[in-house]
Amino acid sequence: MKKTYLAFAFAAATLLACNSGTSSNTADSTTTFNDSNNTSAMNNGNDTSATTMNSMNTDTKPVSDMDKQFMMDAAAAGNTEVMAGQVAQNMAKNDRVKNFANMMVNDHTKAGNELKTLASQKNVTLPDSVMPKQHDALEGLRKTSAKNFDKEYIDMMVKDHKEAVSKFQMASEKCDNGDVKTWAANTLPTLKMHLDSAQAIQKALK
Repeated sequence: MKKTYLAFAFAAATLLACNSGTSSNTADSTTTFNDSNNTSAMNNGNDTSATTMNSMNTDTKPVSDMDKQFMMDAAAAGNTEVMAGQVAQNMAKNDRVKNFANMMVNDHTKAGNELKTLASQKNVTLPDSVMPKQHDALEGLRKTSAKNFDKEYIDMMVKDHKEAVSKFQMASEKCDNGDVKTWAANTLPTLKMHLDSAQAIQKALK
């Protein structure tokens, strides 16, 4: 009986050890425009996706320059969607637009957390905010009148997600590193759903 108890305790301890894990992150603000209203927006929040990504580090070969560029572009674009979504949460009047904005903040924060974990595993430094062009777009959105805001925001989301779907589709096929390719492929369906939703709302607002 004593031997059985010890064996059970050892198995439980082993299971707990296997299920534990930590993730680290890196950021390089020198390569991005540091948005003063909301930096690292996509990197905030707790999500179990980090633990999931820890188990995906299976391709040990160095990440190519093409893959690094995709990861950096994806991080900056995701930050933009979170920041724009937060602006829309406060300024949008239409309920469908507000709900869409909430989805943007939640989904892109989750994807950003996954990408941070992957980048840490691959020793890739991600931007912690947005690029200058994206900053200008966000500033323009913040200055949009209440009357025109919903349409301007959704038009921006349709444009952004068309670009994102195209880039993620290519990355899911062309990335050299298997883990980066898998993350792009896994994220792509959500981006396509976002685009479909944004286009439906855009049509309804006309």
